[in-house]
Amino acid sequence: MLGGDLTDFGEPAEVGELIDLLRTHTDTVLAVLGNCDPPEAEVELQTREADLNLRWRIASGLCFVGRSGADSAWGAEGVPEELAAQVSRTACEGTVSSLPVVLVSHAAPQGSGADRLPNGRYAGSPAMAQLAAAIKPVLVLCGHIHEARGVYEWQGATVVNPGPFRQGHYALVDVTPGQRPTVRLD
Repeated sequence: MLGGDLTDFGEPAEVGELIDLLRTHTDTVLAVLGNCDPPEAEVELQTREADLNLRWRIASGLCFVGRSGADSAWGAEGVPEELAAQVSRTACEGTVSSLPVVLVSHAAPQGSGADRLPNGRYAGSPAMAQLAAAIKPVLVLCGHIHEARGVYEWQGATVVNPGPFRQGHYALVDVTPGQRPTVRLD
């Protein structure tokens, strides 16, 4: 799962190349874009069936829900109510209600710890906090605030901000139904 900033203000084709490279190592690659990615790269994710923005997908026994961008960078448009309603109706209350939900968002939920700036101020997304409250994920993967690298417990969910991959950071997460996710930051 990729939580955005797949490029450093690069070209859309770079996103496609990254997804293709990762697919040589694993079958399942799902991603959202970050504020350092060109919004036009959504097409690259869509054509490779890796796009999680404003949708949910089932993979590896988990229900993944995604949101690209960062409120501060792409406008504070909030969470589309139809996404929260669709996720709640289809994923959380429907046929996959027994599956753990994982929220993959570039922006960290407001107040989650993964959104804390070096000056101590929280700069997370109220929209992501709202969506998390609606879908009650067991895991939130995010990354917008690079300095907030870490693992946090927030509103019943484990929140992981692995830090910037371009600096060699990533997270390995194991989600087992009925247990807290285990996380290793590298």
